[in-house]
Amino acid sequence: MSNQNPYPSPFDPSASARRSPSQAPDPWSPREDAPPTGVPQPPLTRNPGAWEAGPTAPSAGGQGGFNGQARLTQASTMGSSYPGASPTGAPREPKKESKGHFWLWVILSTLGILIAMFVYMIGESFTVGPEVLQWTLIKSGVLLIAVLGCIALAAVVVRRMRASRAQGNETDAVSRRPGLVVVGFVGLLLGYFALSNGVPAALDLADGPQPFTVTSCTYDQYSIEKSSYRGGSTTVYENEFTMTFDDGTVHTTTIEMDSAEEIEHEGGAVGVLYRACHLRSGAASMTVDYYTRTWVIADARLNN
Repeated sequence: MSNQNPYPSPFDPSASARRSPSQAPDPWSPREDAPPTGVPQPPLTRNPGAWEAGPTAPSAGGQGGFNGQARLTQASTMGSSYPGASPTGAPREPKKESKGHFWLWVILSTLGILIAMFVYMIGESFTVGPEVLQWTLIKSGVLLIAVLGCIALAAVVVRRMRASRAQGNETDAVSRRPGLVVVGFVGLLLGYFALSNGVPAALDLADGPQPFTVTSCTYDQYSIEKSSYRGGSTTVYENEFTMTFDDGTVHTTTIEMDSAEEIEHEGGAVGVLYRACHLRSGAASMTVDYYTRTWVIADARLNN
């Protein structure tokens, strides 16, 4: 009589004889210690798409069988779940900054400083008249351009800090904070000087000068040492005019010159002040036109 059970009996001596001692048991076959029931057991099925190779086939990492393939799949999944990791699990190196960007900022900064110094020197050559206010506005405009440059530089620093954090390089992000603080402080300082000088100059140019009648005035000259932009120091002379207006208020105007005798050869409004306050001992009456916010002299004339 033929055996109707498709699975060999664990008590069949021929089945034991056909299996070698070194052969590993098939994980998909019924356990040998299961009691014989005489009822055919359904064959165990496996998902053909769960594993790319059979249980005993060697895997890509050199590990055979079910456990080797599982470890390889788990490692690949864990490696790809971290940000900044490559498909093979190796961390990406942070991108290095281009040296060309650094030198570009250096060149632009140097060029801006040279332009600011040139504008400052031209503006300081005027002492009275609307030209003083006009060059004050030009200097304020240069400072505002520098403020915009600071804002752009701060935006670049913030973007690179975020990129470093995204790559997991917190040390590089923290090292950029002092530079961001310095750029912000310099920008605020430049903006303050630009607005505090430019706004009054713009309002004075819009309103025009106002006349003031001077009843008496005095003149004094002082020598001081000033630092030179080329290094060292130089001696300059401050010519101080203290004027009393007809309403009893007092105002002092100081005009700086390079030599003590230069004031004697001045013409225009400065020459009128020198003649009225020094040559006439301050007793002459005169009218001085002032821009009232910046107290810049627009013109001066003797009344008698």
